[in-house]
Amino acid sequence: MRPHGWPSACEYDTTSSQSATDLLAANTIKSNVKSNEPIKDREGRIRYIVDLVDDDTGRPDKFADSGSYVAYAKDKSTRLIEDVSKLRGAELFGITTGLIGTSFIAHLTEQQVKQFSNDKRVKLITQDVYIQSSALWNSSTDASGQARPWGLEAMAVANAGSSNGGAIVFVLDFGSELHPDLTGLTAANRYNIVPSVSLTTCGYAHATHVAGIIGAADNGFGVVGVFPGVTLVSIGMASRNRLNGDGTLCGADAGSVTPSTLIMALQRASEYLYQNNRTGIINLSFNSDGGIFASNGTVGQKMLAVSTPFSLPNVRYQGALIVQSAGNNNSNACDYAYNAASSGIIVVGGLDSNGQAVVPLNGAAGFLSEPLAADSPGSNAGNCVGIWAPGQRALSTWSGGGYATISGTSMAAPHISGFAARLLASNGGYTPAGLKAAVLPYATTITGSNLSIPRLSLQSATASPTVDIAEAANHTTSGSLYFSKFASEVNLRYQAVGATGSCLVTITRNGGAYSSNYYPTTYNLGANLLSPGQYTWSVTCTSAQGIQTTTVASGLIKRPLTLDWFANTTSTGNAWQAIGYGATVSWSLSTNASLSQYYNSVGSDYCQVRSYGWIGNISGDIDSPSFNYVSPPYFSQTLLWDSGIYYPSYFNFGSFQLGNPNTAPAPLGPYNGYKWFLSCRNNEGTSQSKLMYGTSQP
Repeated sequence: MRPHGWPSACEYDTTSSQSATDLLAANTIKSNVKSNEPIKDREGRIRYIVDLVDDDTGRPDKFADSGSYVAYAKDKSTRLIEDVSKLRGAELFGITTGLIGTSFIAHLTEQQVKQFSNDKRVKLITQDVYIQSSALWNSSTDASGQARPWGLEAMAVANAGSSNGGAIVFVLDFGSELHPDLTGLTAANRYNIVPSVSLTTCGYAHATHVAGIIGAADNGFGVVGVFPGVTLVSIGMASRNRLNGDGTLCGADAGSVTPSTLIMALQRASEYLYQNNRTGIINLSFNSDGGIFASNGTVGQKMLAVSTPFSLPNVRYQGALIVQSAGNNNSNACDYAYNAASSGIIVVGGLDSNGQAVVPLNGAAGFLSEPLAADSPGSNAGNCVGIWAPGQRALSTWSGGGYATISGTSMAAPHISGFAARLLASNGGYTPAGLKAAVLPYATTITGSNLSIPRLSLQSATASPTVDIAEAANHTTSGSLYFSKFASEVNLRYQAVGATGSCLVTITRNGGAYSSNYYPTTYNLGANLLSPGQYTWSVTCTSAQGIQTTTVASGLIKRPLTLDWFANTTSTGNAWQAIGYGATVSWSLSTNASLSQYYNSVGSDYCQVRSYGWIGNISGDIDSPSFNYVSPPYFSQTLLWDSGIYYPSYFNFGSFQLGNPNTAPAPLGPYNGYKWFLSCRNNEGTSQSKLMYGTSQP
């Protein structure tokens, strides 16, 4: 049986102690940095717009017409951009020139930001950010810095106080850790079904996250749960230890929880309730196919028994409301969860922050790339789902005293458990059936998705469309998609859930208008016909209720680049010959032969040439196409000349009589030969290189 989400390799976002924004603030450059997530390249550099100082005040009247001034301004802007950007080694993402001002866009390191902020030719540095689309519900932060996840807003419980101890929620999972924000969980209320499974090593991230959604404390730090501080009982169902030193992998395979350990956990919860003579709530964020939870199977029958109160002479059991996740298979929940009508069991589907069911987007998983949920298709639905709750990108407590955002119907179920606990705390006399009956009247049908979510305020809600843009395997519903490719490589498409009619797709190129058209709510935009440049795709889709959602993606359509290098010398038959990467050319000493070279690059903006003297075996050169690790790696080189990155896309070096490098005086010798390395690139980041070795012959 698998929790939702299920463990996979986890990644965490980290930030340096001093951000680029801090550096800007420290250097008096006016900054327009937004609070949105920064745009980073694969090397972790943040993207900025760097505006440069223009000094053309009063000059336009010196030009015969506007056209001549525009041409002048663009040329001057280009030269200024080259001078400033190349001095600091910035790789340009795009530029603006002429009438709208002089600026370049580049991914910069913190050191480069600091350098540019001290350059008198720079007047403004702006962190480039994506425009975020609106959602029906949004996370917030209170004055103390404590996070209030969007699920609280969705259920209208964001400011509804803390537990008075009148309710108890059992978390049947792998075992929740003690956490500073889980004040309702004590060491005495942590149990493991299999005694050999250690409590200290089986604190598990999934269980801790579920517990935090239910009852993280309202204490001025961390996050807040649906019912802050509610009494929690953790019952670990792991059948064996799966350890990685810190406990985070305990129970991290499908064999770790079995029907046998699950029904023993149900028994332990029922015994606790019987001994304390009270009604409880059991959260079960687990699902399985194969009829494991069918009402006529062993587990299903035990669930029904635990949820059903009974009374005999001198014996009174009040029962528990069981809240189970629907599962993440985008299928019929009846095949993965409890599958019959029951007054004491409720199955919960997962919503996104727009109020839409989480479904596969653009043919890929709806629950995407979260730490514990290896991409899962989407929320199960159907007649067995009794209610819906927030399940997408839920922020909650995590292993090791931390916090994390993960997705799945595992996150939806504890929202309902916490909500039910609020009602139980106000009326301890509820039976499980009565508690379920008390929850359901709060269920509000979301206009635009027709799904029901309990809202403490009983206020109506209207869903927003969920608009997902995808390029290849990368997706976004919040405008954070960027790619850099050749046009023939691009597979750009979008899908809108909850939208009707057509979606408006507006495209800009290099900051200017390109096209604006209406397309269906699911459409493949492609990009094969786009010419090179920097593009944004803004997709706006509208629901039947007139609610609009806009998602923005951006991409660089790269300019193709070719590079050819030609040589004319003895070894080429004294004729011009194209040189392949890593080729060796030779000249004759006996005839005092020369070496002639030129290169030609189409689609490049600048090139760089370096020449070296080398000693040893060229196969030991890491640049060599036949590079291998010889023992020892007998190759060394000395830089003789560097053109810098200012050479044009075509250059003829003329003819050289190089003589014998073995006997040449310093600095041209003594060497076994010479090496030339040529690299050409354009402002779109496309590059090609050539490598040539030279030796003399008798």
